[in-house]
Amino acid sequence: INETAQKIYILKSNDIEAVIRSQDVSALMRNIAIHSEMPFSSTDDAATFASSLQEAQYPEDFIQFLKQHVPEGSVVQVQDPRLLKQLESLNYKMESNVLLFRQIRKFAQQLFKTQREEVMQAARALAHSSSRLVCQFDKNKSDQQVIQGIGYYEILLKDINSQAMRLIECVGFHFPEFKRVVDDLDVYILLAYHLKNRSNMKTVTQESITQVIADDFKALEMESECNLKKTIGNVFKSANISTGCEFQEPELMQLELLETKLYQLLKEKQNIIKFLQKKLQSVSPNVLTVLGTLNTARLIAKAGTLSKLAKAPASTVQLFGAEKALFRVLKKKSTKTPKYGLLFRSTYVQNSKSIKAKGRVARALACCVARCARVDYYSVNRNIDYGKAMKTLMDQRVAFYDGTLKGEMVRMTDVVKQFQE
Repeated sequence: INETAQKIYILKSNDIEAVIRSQDVSALMRNIAIHSEMPFSSTDDAATFASSLQEAQYPEDFIQFLKQHVPEGSVVQVQDPRLLKQLESLNYKMESNVLLFRQIRKFAQQLFKTQREEVMQAARALAHSSSRLVCQFDKNKSDQQVIQGIGYYEILLKDINSQAMRLIECVGFHFPEFKRVVDDLDVYILLAYHLKNRSNMKTVTQESITQVIADDFKALEMESECNLKKTIGNVFKSANISTGCEFQEPELMQLELLETKLYQLLKEKQNIIKFLQKKLQSVSPNVLTVLGTLNTARLIAKAGTLSKLAKAPASTVQLFGAEKALFRVLKKKSTKTPKYGLLFRSTYVQNSKSIKAKGRVARALACCVARCARVDYYSVNRNIDYGKAMKTLMDQRVAFYDGTLKGEMVRMTDVVKQFQE
């Protein structure tokens, strides 16, 4: 199989060694011939095919073309050894001979009967189209969108917290028991938005409000640790014995405006999280599998780019976000160096029982994240098998440090060897 900027040629030969030994065109033509051709319909079609080859796979239309023209059991020669795995499943004997394709390229103009000017023009057009595709799918542009997205998320989070504090103070005059019953801020905002005020609770039922809040959580893809049914029941009970003052029409209008504004900010926050998750699935899927959406975005933003994160050692990844503490320790020449920075927010570190275990888990997690970042940055495919393996390894590490591991622990070297093979 020989790919050019104009066509894909399937050549047939009974003696590969004779082709390699050929000194001129006539000797080459006696041992090799064009079996079939698959021309590209346009330059964009050729660029798409070239993009598929970069990802080490042939497009489906070419696979069908190959099945039609090459019988099963034939020995098929390809230029890129990475393509061997894909074609081995099609009952072909796959090989990759560098010397063979060197000979074909040497006599390509006479073998394919093409003009040099036409070949150069097609190659130039293909190069331009391929460059445009590379620019469109540039990881550096996508990770900049992630950095801007997490920056906006942090600003939005501050706005929600500051305005929620005002809402809690305002509702405290009218319904002081509300905050004591509802601990979750997101549930508090949703309940305040749908209930409006304490007197309005007489016109709605507990079941209807519970259903509305549950639908909101489902629509916004939010999670809450509190029991919604029990919490809303306690709110209704507290409303009957509340000691808060009654609000007049102007106060109720301002309260409703603040509740509506917070509800909109909450929806916007969830939309930003969805946007970051979708972006990270294409930019850094393996780190996303290990750390989660927000922690991955914060880590990339702290590093500056995915490229810098991939090139950073595990010790640097471990201390991202703890620079001030590190320099303070270095200045005082102390031995109590920080053990974690942004990784402290991960569930692995949070779920560790002892302080000593938290430091060990953070170190192991930094190693996993550093390896996953390199896989995401340098690999051409977007699968998350490596991230899943690292996630399993981290789950076992946490259990091992906490003394709850059952069975044998998977080692980092075993995982690396598995994917190298």
